[in-house]
Amino acid sequence: MIARLEKVITWSSMSTFAGLTAFSYLRERRLLTFAVAALVIGAALRVSFPADIEYKSDERWMFEMTQAVAQGEAWPATGMTSSQRVVNPGLSVWVFIGLQKVSGADTPVGLARGVQVLCILAIIVLFLFAFTAIPEDERRGWVWGAALICVSPLSVVWDRKIWAQSVLPLFAMLFLIGWWYRHRHWSAAFLWGFIGALLGQIHMPALFLPAAVVAWTVLFDAQRKEIYWFSWVAGSVVGALGLVPWLIKVSTSWGTSRYAFEISAWYHFKWWNYWVSNFTGLVSQSALGGDFAPFLRYPLIGSRPTYLVLVLHVILVACALYLLTLVARRLWTTREDWSRLFVGKSSDSSLVIGSYLWGCGLLLTAMGVPMQRHYLAMAFPLVSIWLTRFLDRDERWGARAFAVLWTAQLLVSALFMYYIHVNGGAANGDYGVAYSAQ
Repeated sequence: MIARLEKVITWSSMSTFAGLTAFSYLRERRLLTFAVAALVIGAALRVSFPADIEYKSDERWMFEMTQAVAQGEAWPATGMTSSQRVVNPGLSVWVFIGLQKVSGADTPVGLARGVQVLCILAIIVLFLFAFTAIPEDERRGWVWGAALICVSPLSVVWDRKIWAQSVLPLFAMLFLIGWWYRHRHWSAAFLWGFIGALLGQIHMPALFLPAAVVAWTVLFDAQRKEIYWFSWVAGSVVGALGLVPWLIKVSTSWGTSRYAFEISAWYHFKWWNYWVSNFTGLVSQSALGGDFAPFLRYPLIGSRPTYLVLVLHVILVACALYLLTLVARRLWTTREDWSRLFVGKSSDSSLVIGSYLWGCGLLLTAMGVPMQRHYLAMAFPLVSIWLTRFLDRDERWGARAFAVLWTAQLLVSALFMYYIHVNGGAANGDYGVAYSAQ
């Protein structure tokens, strides 16, 4: 079964490669060729060393649940219980049961391969969306953002896990597409509402994202009266039907659950911290923990360290500092019109990024949600695109800075996977002992 899934990935990647490469001779040749190369490299990073996946308690629970259903047990009404003693909605596990049904996976490696296929598909959809829907003057920033997702160390790690947050990218991409075409057809508005209702059922903090986007759209979209609101409501209602078993379960165990309000969320500003830092490439330590220092010595020649990873991290720090100077410059040059910049009135791209960056961030912070870095998975793909749009606007050094950033992240991701492979995981970090070494 794993071999069959590998053939599917190879066929899909090669087909996309052939199709987009042929099209590249007709339109935007360089950008399309780069997009194809980034996609193939990103797919390779996600499917390499298939047995070296994370396999801890959450992943084990999810896999064992899919096998129980495959052996004839009923589909569970709800998902696993969170660290806050709140039961997750059923869709958080149903999507993995569905993957198992489609792929026939009978090992954790096979189920993880299904997740990898979904994430690669999300990136393919993102590239196609960038070339077909995004205006030409903004397209390069979007393509760069998609290409950065392909090689980002954080994305590579997340896209290989048997974990509810790891299946968010495709759903988040469909949500964005529905929102983008909200004025043009009732089916898009239905999709926007339907997928929005599903996001929070996969990962509960993602309930706040659709709420923030709808509020932002109602407040600031100049064409909001033209939206097919009835279709959006219908889609939201249909999508929310899966919450019924969860609501019944929660209502009978209300006294054992608690809402994890953290007053520190009001001044730690973690949403914006993670928003800026997640795609700088400087996040390997979050997965490696105590293995991060040894990782900086890689690759080894014999037993001698080369410290290439350390050098790459110095380069990434320089890129991050340069990005911050671009942000500061943007704020300074628009100081007389910060309200327009805050809302994102210049384009649909800016408006939806504003709804994620400020709308969702402010809502999560106000509600005291204890933020974790992986919560930003719901914001796919706009965190990366926000960053690359700054580089795209920098006509002098932006392209060079992006090339350096992209190449450094590619090398860090490849070396990260190599480190995990030769060491059987990262026993001193969050990654833990890889499945291959258990």
